[in-house]
Amino acid sequence: MGKYSIKDIEVLTGVHAHTIRIWEQRYGIIVPNRTETNIRYYSDEQLKQVLNIAFLNQKGFKISKLALMNTNQINDEIEKLYESSESNNIYIHGLQTAMVDFDKNKFEKIFATCILKDGILKTMKDVIIPFMQKIGTMWITGIINPAQEHFITNMIRKKILVAIDGIVPEPNPNSKKFILYLPEGEMHEIPLLIAYYVIKAHHHDGLYMGASLPLNDLKKAINFIEPDYLITAVTVPMTDFSMDDYFDIICSSFKNLNVWAMGSQTKFLYKTEKNLVKIDEVEKLITELQTINS
Repeated sequence: MGKYSIKDIEVLTGVHAHTIRIWEQRYGIIVPNRTETNIRYYSDEQLKQVLNIAFLNQKGFKISKLALMNTNQINDEIEKLYESSESNNIYIHGLQTAMVDFDKNKFEKIFATCILKDGILKTMKDVIIPFMQKIGTMWITGIINPAQEHFITNMIRKKILVAIDGIVPEPNPNSKKFILYLPEGEMHEIPLLIAYYVIKAHHHDGLYMGASLPLNDLKKAINFIEPDYLITAVTVPMTDFSMDDYFDIICSSFKNLNVWAMGSQTKFLYKTEKNLVKIDEVEKLITELQTINS
């Protein structure tokens, strides 16, 4: 069972700790547990309760009304929003609660709804990527249980792999060869898998090397395969290199290789090289691929 501080709840729900205390004291919405030293903490079930109440409150429900509703009534209101909402925030919220509860069926329902409404690429761009960025912060700060993060990540990973396998290759006279990989110590595959999907959808030749590839092994692969492009994603801080030093090694070692860098850690990449491009969003990736094809 999870054990969350009021600060954790604040980060996860976006509701200030002061407001949560008011909800507790004035409306009796949630009664925290207490440690032997009288420090409040919250369980997984209580976290989900606050997530749902905070979300409905953001959608216009008054706290005084929500305080009178039981869990089933609150869940019913959330379900109505899944069916009618045009906002992607409801789906991101749903994925959060599915993660907390290890709820496979809820994940499947939300994902299927998004695909039917917007298609795979828009779902990845507008729902999955913002959600992964959110839980990435939670994971780094230790707010969520690693098992919860692994559960939801692997559910998403399977969906993207199915989408990648479903792309029918078409002839492309401008086809280029890509190596896709994650640096040593990096395990967050979702951004790179989305990039792989987009690259394959544009009918380029992608070689997916997976997570945590040591630099020396990467160099051997580049020398053997001789790709046109190298694409990677860095989500967590590197331990052995700074971002600038890491990409300096690659760019200077392979001056004819186009290197594309993705992931949240690229904000710490200040180095500018002729063969280095920062890809900070899916639209930028698509634009670069369209440039190749033109």
